[in-house]
Amino acid sequence: MALNEMLQKMVNEDYDSIVNIAKSAMANVSDNLKGTLDDDQIATLLYGALGATMVVDASFSSLEQKFISDLGLDVDSMYGFLQSISKDPSMLESFDGMVDSCDQDTKSALVILVVAIAAIDERISVEETAFIRKLIEE
Repeated sequence: MALNEMLQKMVNEDYDSIVNIAKSAMANVSDNLKGTLDDDQIATLLYGALGATMVVDASFSSLEQKFISDLGLDVDSMYGFLQSISKDPSMLESFDGMVDSCDQDTKSALVILVVAIAAIDERISVEETAFIRKLIEE
C-alpha cells in the first residue's frame, strides 16, 4: 500500500478508532522501550511524537485538544510544550533522529502514532505528509 493510501485510510477512520490506534501505538512504544529507557525518557519520546506532529502544521485545533485529553494527557501541558518547541525548528530534526535510533517495531509504532495524530483533524496536510515521509526514511 502506498503512503498516501495508508494516510487516507487513517483519515477515513472514525474518531474513536483513531484514538484507540494511537493508544495502542503508545503502549507498543512503551512496552518496546521498557528496560532500555526509563519512564521519563519514554514519555519524552511520546510527547515528542505528539508535539512534533502538531507543530508541523502550526495548529492545535479543538479536535486535537480533545484527542490529547482522550489519550489521558494534560492539554495545558501539551499546549505549553507546543509553545516551547514551536520556537525551536531543530526539534523536528531531533525527533527524527530519536525515531531513527529505535528498533524497527518501535519506529513503526511511532510512525503509526504520528499518522494518527496527523489524521485526527480529518485531513493530513502536505507538511504532515512530508514529515511522515521523513520519519519513514532512514
